[in-house]
Amino acid sequence: MQYCSKECQVAHRPYHKEECRSKVGQDYWQPLWVQQGRIPAFVYEDKESNGPWGVQRNVWPRHPAFDILKLAENEGQDHPEDLNLLFAACGDLGNVVQTVVNLPDEWNHRLQLTVNDGDAEIIVRSVILLLIAVFVDDIDQAIECMIHVWYSAFIRESDSELLQSLIKPMIDRVCNTIKDKDPESLRAKTWTRGNRSIKVVLKQRTWMTLPRMLDRVRQIKPIEAFASRRATVLCRYRWDHRDGFMMKLPPKQRTAHLRYLLHGLLLPFGHNRVEFVVPNPFLYRMPAQWQGNDAVNPVFAWPLHDVLEAPGAASENDVYGKLFNYLYDHLRAFIDRINKSPTFFCLLQVNPFELDKCLPHGSYDRIDATAITDKHRGFPIHALETLMPILKNNKQNPHATMIQFFETAVESRLPKSGELSKLDQDSAELKHVKKIIAVTPSSSSICSWSPEVLIYPPLIDLYASHWEVFDQYLANEKFNERVRPGTVMKQVNTIVPKFRYQLKFQEPLDAEYRRTVWRRFREPVDGKSVYLEWQKEDEEEKVKAER
Repeated sequence: MQYCSKECQVAHRPYHKEECRSKVGQDYWQPLWVQQGRIPAFVYEDKESNGPWGVQRNVWPRHPAFDILKLAENEGQDHPEDLNLLFAACGDLGNVVQTVVNLPDEWNHRLQLTVNDGDAEIIVRSVILLLIAVFVDDIDQAIECMIHVWYSAFIRESDSELLQSLIKPMIDRVCNTIKDKDPESLRAKTWTRGNRSIKVVLKQRTWMTLPRMLDRVRQIKPIEAFASRRATVLCRYRWDHRDGFMMKLPPKQRTAHLRYLLHGLLLPFGHNRVEFVVPNPFLYRMPAQWQGNDAVNPVFAWPLHDVLEAPGAASENDVYGKLFNYLYDHLRAFIDRINKSPTFFCLLQVNPFELDKCLPHGSYDRIDATAITDKHRGFPIHALETLMPILKNNKQNPHATMIQFFETAVESRLPKSGELSKLDQDSAELKHVKKIIAVTPSSSSICSWSPEVLIYPPLIDLYASHWEVFDQYLANEKFNERVRPGTVMKQVNTIVPKFRYQLKFQEPLDAEYRRTVWRRFREPVDGKSVYLEWQKEDEEEKVKAER
């Protein structure tokens, strides 16, 4: 246990001692369905009932952020030109931050990042975070405020004061100049400081709601906000789903996770929480409605292995403390990097399928379309049709790429089996997983729903090959026939692996490999998710090739 001070340790030791001794943090803990001898609810519920509980808004992504550029591996770290990147439907800044902090030190040209999201409240939060990053002089103050505005259910009075005294006047000045304009018209404002610029293009009605959003800090009652969030994340109908996630965690990580569920603060476990009394205006709506659901978790939005390896006082069991340290270092690197070279942010509130009407064609080196997933049939094709025109062709930049993410294409075409007895007992994946687990369930428990049985299918999913199934999906959806002429799928991805989360067999099974496997297992990912990378042929080159 790491405390923020001696005084904090003395004051809070009784509470933390009780938490650390709770059943959920003990080796003998079992999910409620095991204690009651029944089948867990998530096994027999239909897909609709199995969905998250609460507001169906993705306040944070469910897949780890990644660098969409990978400059050194593609154009090269000495690339002599400016770069123009588009994040087509991800108002969350995770991929933006990852991309900026991974820029090589050798590259010092102009970077333009266009961030779009049709959800007004998501894009507004990103605007606020960037204004804090650029205009707050005290970097440490800026970083802590950004972390809590982004991820904590409650913020400090000092964070609220910063929003009211620095950010709100900037917004008020814009609103005063556009208050009589058409509510549906797009209105732009650019703020510049040094070599950094932030251009924001929002509908007039969104601009006019921004001051009211910031005023929520004074209007939402903390006790009602606290109750609203708890009613969502601790909903009694979702007990088995919570236990299903908890069973994947080591005992002490379960304790840390329970504390986050109870309080919603992204802090090291032993940190003083007395100051966090102001409901986060970007995670609550009036009168006091929590805007997340019980499936969102800030830990899911970042690579777990990197988070747990982050330096700092927090132990590996304190995963939220580790994430705080990771974000602190990452946001410092982000602020340092945008101070170093000319950086231009453009934030838009536009339907992503209409971006080709408002952005110049053939102008982007990368397009991140990973938030437009195949959960809605037809979206991937529609995204290719509307976004590929604004990507540079391979003559302008041989490495220009659009990235897509397929979350359900493979899953929807596979039989569902949660029982160990229904798995192929001779499969290489099952044999390998048994070696990793080391202890095989006894034959008497083969058909039970105990955790030691339920962990097998998701572990096997991390190894199974799904190429053929995904190829069938592409064929059934007629991708080759429906994509624009000149749109070419990369045979080998150069930015993010096609099956990013898939693990490879390894012998012998050393401690480092086992640690990697278990960390991947604890992420909300599996080996069935697919990333595709697309490029655009130059028209002249295409004609020559056809001849």
